[in-house]
Amino acid sequence: MYEVMSTNIPKEIMFYPGVPLPKDACEESFVPHEVVRKYLEDFSKDIRHLIRFGHKVERVEREEPKWKVTTSSPEGPKMEEFDVVFVCNGHYADP
Repeated sequence: MYEVMSTNIPKEIMFYPGVPLPKDACEESFVPHEVVRKYLEDFSKDIRHLIRFGHKVERVEREEPKWKVTTSSPEGPKMEEFDVVFVCNGHYADP
């Protein structure tokens, strides 16, 4: 990220409900990227072990009552079943 980069939406609408930005984190409405990074790191610390980086979702199929998800990674392909599936891509990524 650029050293002077800030968000392009105000902090009042960008953070998770029930998990506000700490009051002492930033007074400006458009917060610097370091504040957002720290917020996301703090938010994810208890679930980080569930996040898989470096994986590509190859296929998602509904097979009642579960979802079959096939992924690929440097370790090879893998198929798993889940109760729910979330599609969480950013503005600059392909789902």
